[in-house]
Amino acid sequence: KIMSMKSWKDEKQNIHKGKALGSKNGFDVIECNNCGYKHCIPIPTKEFLENYYKDKFVKNRPSGFYEKVERDYPWLNILYNEKYDVFEKHIKSDSRRILDIGSGLGFFLKTGKDRGWDVCGVEASTESVEYSNRHGIDVRNFYLDKSNFSGLGTFDVVHMHEVIEHLPSPLDAVNMAAEMLCEGGLLCIASPNDFNLLQEAFVSDDNLEKWWISPPEHINYFDFNSIQNLLKNNGFKVLDTTTTFPLELFLLMGSNYIGNNEIGSNIHQMRVNFETNLKNSGNEFFRRKLYKNLSELGIGREFVIFAKKISKK
Repeated sequence: KIMSMKSWKDEKQNIHKGKALGSKNGFDVIECNNCGYKHCIPIPTKEFLENYYKDKFVKNRPSGFYEKVERDYPWLNILYNEKYDVFEKHIKSDSRRILDIGSGLGFFLKTGKDRGWDVCGVEASTESVEYSNRHGIDVRNFYLDKSNFSGLGTFDVVHMHEVIEHLPSPLDAVNMAAEMLCEGGLLCIASPNDFNLLQEAFVSDDNLEKWWISPPEHINYFDFNSIQNLLKNNGFKVLDTTTTFPLELFLLMGSNYIGNNEIGSNIHQMRVNFETNLKNSGNEFFRRKLYKNLSELGIGREFVIFAKKISKK
């Protein structure tokens, strides 16, 4: 096992030092003592990432990507509506505004628009923005950073799904969200729950690769504790947590979907069937309670955190 200490100084002269956890594509992943979460070193520059997501990222999408997302939307809508239910529990205004950072094809915003929300998205992929706009969703095409976020205005909710793992500075993203939120507004962050117990159990044999390590696409590797600490230390109060289906269970039961698209498709459909059938049977509350309990154990493929902006004294 890799136990050495790695250190690196970035362009802001921050020293990143911690136990090395794995390497891939010329990057090391460390448990950073300075940042309080795991991330790769060196950290890619903003210029590199902006070019990567505008062009190369979409080229890596598998054939049939758009058709698959469209086909999955009725199932995704179950999960999306759960988030909006939480938002509306805490945001009582009749006129609610949400910003989705990294909005992809815009389907999460479509759910909000259908519920009467004023929706806006920011997305670096030109192809994804064009798709969203064709379907009537307001999405802007740029890579959001400290130099350009102020023109978007203020929001009741800022949402980031599978975004924070891609960013060179998660702290900057949290601070930008705080500045864009109304007083008492909500920040919702969902991201892969990596280095979790089920993953580590599967790769406990030294010959197995930690497949979730994937720089430069994934820079940061948060878990339930580290993301909550980041929020609590930077002007937010965590209100609620949940998770998504713990897909790694299939690995431990003998269905190795890593690098096998056929098995991956089969277990994805099993997960979709499970969540859809619970919804259709009128037992959606059971799934929500189950996933809430799993999140408290630190288990689940992704963490989903709901946090409230608090007043700074």
